[in-house]
Amino acid sequence: PDNVTYLIWPAHADLSVTQAILERWVAAYQDGGTFIWAITLKSQPDQVIGDISALDYVPATNSMTIGYVLGRDYWGKGYMTQALIAVSRFLLQEADLNRLIATHDTANPGSGRVMQKAGFHFEGILRKSMHNNQGIVDSAHYSLLKFDL
Repeated sequence: PDNVTYLIWPAHADLSVTQAILERWVAAYQDGGTFIWAITLKSQPDQVIGDISALDYVPATNSMTIGYVLGRDYWGKGYMTQALIAVSRFLLQEADLNRLIATHDTANPGSGRVMQKAGFHFEGILRKSMHNNQGIVDSAHYSLLKFDL
């Protein structure tokens, strides 16, 4: 499917894989240091169309890395930008983080546009620095700091 092309994990083979991952996410959230949210439409709050997460807390810089995925049918409608703005504000203001980091495969410029629309600043490209479902790829790096809000 299109929505896993640039992800670092494969498509779920069946429902049991999805269930196991959801259980791990709940445990990670309860342990602290990890935030994972489902993305739904206001008109259909029981239907998950994607997710957004903040992982890899680094105490020395008080930072986390944000990642997201959205179902193909919902691309280009502003949903991910809206989610990224809301999550970024929560993390920088309520969770009191200093820095958020986001990266994407350079072959997926749409993800970079989402980051830019959400106020993230482009920091550069690292060549052959990320492995995803396309293999080893170049990655574009963005950040958002507390004082950027």
